[in-house]
Amino acid sequence: MRRTLGTLLLLATLAACGSESESGPGSAGEGTPDGGGDPGWSQVAVLSASDAGGEVATTATPLPDEAAVAAFAGGFDERLGAQVVEAAAAAVVPEGQQLYGAVVDVGCEPPTAVTVTPADDVVVEAVLTGKPGEIQCLVPVTTVALVLA
Repeated sequence: MRRTLGTLLLLATLAACGSESESGPGSAGEGTPDGGGDPGWSQVAVLSASDAGGEVATTATPLPDEAAVAAFAGGFDERLGAQVVEAAAAAVVPEGQQLYGAVVDVGCEPPTAVTVTPADDVVVEAVLTGKPGEIQCLVPVTTVALVLA
C-alpha cells in the first residue's frame, strides 16, 4: 500500500511539473491580465514546457520577422521552440505594433498571464498566482510570453 501511494504521489508530481500550457489573448485580455488597463499592449501567448531551457529576461526580444523568431526559438528545446514558432506565425500584428518574446519564468508553477510596460525597452513580467515553494517539481518549467506592443 505504501509503495502504491508513493508511486501515485511521484506520478502526480511529475504530471504537475511536466504539463504544457498555452494561453492566448482571450484568456488574459488586452492591456492587463484582468482585461483592463493600458490598451498599448496585448498578450499573444504564454507557452510553457518542462525542462526546455532558457533564462528569465524582463526585457523582451523584438521579433520583427521569421528569422528573429527562429533565432529566439532556437534557445529552447524542440517542443517549446516549435510552440513559439507556431504562435508567432499565427499572431496578427496590427499597424504600429511589433511582436516581442521573453522568457518570463523558469520554475515549478508556470504563470498564465503577464504584464507589459512599453517604453524604450519593452518589459514583460510574469503574473504569479501561487506562493513560492508551494509546488515542488523535479524539473523546471520554462514559460515564454509573446506580446504585442
